[in-house]
Amino acid sequence: MTVISGTFKVGMGERFRTDSMLTLSRGGFVTAPAGHAHFAVAQGATVVQVHALGPFALTYVNPADTPRAATNR
Repeated sequence: MTVISGTFKVGMGERFRTDSMLTLSRGGFVTAPAGHAHFAVAQGATVVQVHALGPFALTYVNPADTPRAATNR
């Protein structure tokens, strides 16, 4: 992922932990290996670009967190 604008925080693992997050600003980038859980949060208005080799899929550690689950409630 590359930060186009704003501030983006990202961490690795299955549990959200603010103490282990890397803070990225414009031009910053990070890679996450396939099959490794990660978490992220944007601070304010933020634009990120996701780069991937296909096929590409998002898998949520907790299926209840998927945005699709929220619209089905």
